[in-house]
Amino acid sequence: MFTYVTTPVTHSLCGSFSYTVLEADDTEVPTSAGDPTTYNTADQTFTFDSDNADLDGTTKTYTIVAAFTNYDTAETKETDFDVVFIDPCKDPFSLTSAAQTGITDNFSETAQPFTLTPFTVDPSRCEIQYSCDSVTKDGSATNELDCASLGLDGIFNSDPTDGTGSITATQAAYLDGSLTPGVFTFNLVGTVVDATSGVTNESKPTTITVTLVDPCDPPNSVTAPTSPAFADQSYIITDASKDYTHPEFVADPSYCPVTYTYAVTDFTDDSSNAASAVTRADKTFSFEYGADLSPVSPTA
Repeated sequence: MFTYVTTPVTHSLCGSFSYTVLEADDTEVPTSAGDPTTYNTADQTFTFDSDNADLDGTTKTYTIVAAFTNYDTAETKETDFDVVFIDPCKDPFSLTSAAQTGITDNFSETAQPFTLTPFTVDPSRCEIQYSCDSVTKDGSATNELDCASLGLDGIFNSDPTDGTGSITATQAAYLDGSLTPGVFTFNLVGTVVDATSGVTNESKPTTITVTLVDPCDPPNSVTAPTSPAFADQSYIITDASKDYTHPEFVADPSYCPVTYTYAVTDFTDDSSNAASAVTRADKTFSFEYGADLSPVSPTA
């Protein structure tokens, strides 16, 4: 690293140099296992290696002192050089996204919690923040849910809510159609906070799937009414019209709509034509007949 010049005769009789490397405070740089700097005297090489985050963005000055190996009293010479310690989080060595556990709900009105599975970054001390970029439903854009619907706390700052969120699907939203069953995909991005924009491992995507199941397709159950229950009816031919409104079936959940189909048995009148003594409007049946006695035997 250093050379010497002799005059008037050029020679190398003075021998070789020995080198000592000093920190800014004049302490000697270790020759093995140094942190952050090691100087190998055998081959005059430096090794810089440290996980000390306090060094990020700092500059250390080192002094190389050269002395003749065989002449302790000879004049020494020195030179300085700087080492800039760059924050490795500005360009992380790697960033690996993580698959997330989805949420399934049937408009239960109960907050369904979500806990984010953190990404893996090297160095591990690099801070990652998570944010929601967009939401799709069954592969298409949607406004039924948005990023705010997840309530994700994507900043890990030792809060109890770090990396958590939840979805609440209400019966009211189901009934008014503002939130409908389907598969919602929340597109998330994990970004290394200190990474330089555009570097390969600045950010990575992941997704959270929220599946909202139609609570009425199928409902938990549909049962015939018991109080009051269905009641058989009787009608005397030629009497005035008689009405009967049947009770409703009971669905669980109770807000599930129940539709009805009906079958009414016709009969053949005395003129051998199909006839009926029953008419219906919605859930109300009306019984009226007076032309003949032909409907006596059948049960409508």
